[in-house]
Amino acid sequence: MNSILLLIDGSAESLLAAKMAWLFAKSTDSQITVQHVIETNHIWDFLSYSKTGFIGSGVYFAAHENITKELKSIAESLFMAYESRASGFGVKSLMKISEGNLVDEVNKEIVKHDLLILGHKSSEYNLLNEERRRFNRLSACERLIGNCPKPILLVQKEFQDIPTLQFMVGQLLFREDVIDNVVKFAKKMRLDLEIFIVSRGQISEEIELSVAKFKSLYPELIIHLLLEENLNMLSFNNNDFASSENGLCVMSISKINNDNITSLGYGVNKIVNCLEKPALLLYPVN
Repeated sequence: MNSILLLIDGSAESLLAAKMAWLFAKSTDSQITVQHVIETNHIWDFLSYSKTGFIGSGVYFAAHENITKELKSIAESLFMAYESRASGFGVKSLMKISEGNLVDEVNKEIVKHDLLILGHKSSEYNLLNEERRRFNRLSACERLIGNCPKPILLVQKEFQDIPTLQFMVGQLLFREDVIDNVVKFAKKMRLDLEIFIVSRGQISEEIELSVAKFKSLYPELIIHLLLEENLNMLSFNNNDFASSENGLCVMSISKINNDNITSLGYGVNKIVNCLEKPALLLYPVN
C-alpha cells in the first residue's frame, strides 16, 4: 500500500472517509492525494436548452462561468478545512481540483494509486423525507462502482481503530485466485483478515479442500462457514460475523452478463444502497 486517493465533498460522510484514510495512511506509511471534482457538465443540466427562445445563449454561458468560479472557491475552502484537520492528525496530503465528469476524472487519477476512499450514505435507510431529494441522481459511489479499476472503500460510519477485514463470499462464487489476492491485499494493508463463506446448504468437498489449503498456507487466517438462512443480507447480522465489532466488510465485484455482481451473488447496487454496516470495501477482480 503506497498511495491512497481520497475523494471529498462537503458532506459529513466525506469527513468520515477522510478519518479512515488518515488511519490507513499512518498504519501503512501511504501517501494521500485528495481529489475534489467540480462537475461542470452538470451545470448545463439546468442552464441549457435544445433551442433558444426568448433570449440567446450568451447569458447562460456567462452564468456557467460564474457558477464554475464559485464552485472553485468552495473547493479551495474545502481543501483549507481539510488541511487544518489533517495536520492535527499528523497527515500530509496532496490536493487536486478536477473539472468535468466525475467518473472520468477519478479514473484518470486512480491509476496512480492503490485504493479509492470516499464517503457514502445509503439511499434507502435512515433518511428523512426532506433528504431523499438529494438522491434523485446516482451517488458518486453508484457511478464509480464497476467503472473503477482499483478497490473502493465506501465509508458511512466512523471506526475508532484500524479495522479487521471480513471478506464475504458465497459458495457458488468461491474462487481460490480471488481469495489469494484478498489475503495479499490484507497483508499489504497490514490488516488481520477473516473469511466468511456463505452457503445455502452443505459445503462442497471442493471448498473444504480449498479451505484446508489456505489454512496450511496462512495458519493465522480465520475462516468461517455460514448458512445463508442465518444471515441478514443487508446488516449481515450473525453471531459469527458480528463477533468482531471493528470489522470492515469486504466483497469482490465481477462483471457477469454486464451486471456488477458481488462475491455474495447479489447485485452491487442493492448491497451499496441498503448496507447498514459502517463501511464496505469493494475489490474488482476482472
